[in-house]
Amino acid sequence: MSQPKPQDSPRVLMELARAGSEEAARELIDVYGPHLRRAVRRQMDPRLRRQFDSDDFMQEVWRCFFANLDTLSEVDHPQALIALLSKLARNQVADACRKFLHCPRHHPDREQSLSDETGQEPENLPAEQASACQIFEAKELEERLRHGQAPLNQDVLAGLTEGYTHEEIAKALGVSEKTVRRVIRRLNTFES
Repeated sequence: MSQPKPQDSPRVLMELARAGSEEAARELIDVYGPHLRRAVRRQMDPRLRRQFDSDDFMQEVWRCFFANLDTLSEVDHPQALIALLSKLARNQVADACRKFLHCPRHHPDREQSLSDETGQEPENLPAEQASACQIFEAKELEERLRHGQAPLNQDVLAGLTEGYTHEEIAKALGVSEKTVRRVIRRLNTFES
């Protein structure tokens, strides 16, 4: 395989890249990357800049470009490649706009600062909600742990799943907090 030269046409570089030349692929990215970056930045809505970096779009455009090298026979001169990359960039940015600016769930105007006017962070932030899959896995693990356990171990596990502290569980069961911690260590060992 021959080494790509800067004066090579896009078609030659694309043929070499299609044949597996990493140097040709790197040359395409180096030579045409600045054009792609400009195209992405021209298309980006300023509100998207909080969500995405230009490089996010560029990487997706290059991934799409290299995945479809076999079908890009019409690209035979630099202007055609720049036009193609600009079109791919426009499509990628438009998809992100549709998702993040036109969908109420993702709209950037819904974002709110966690700090108040004085810049102080709030003390109690709500916990992230567990997904249905995480809840199912946790319940399945709980059932496996409970099966064949002594009544004390089952009671400690039930208290943990209800969200009680070690101290509250110990008080409710009439045992020391040290006993509760020992049971939890054994349950953790059983899980592994």
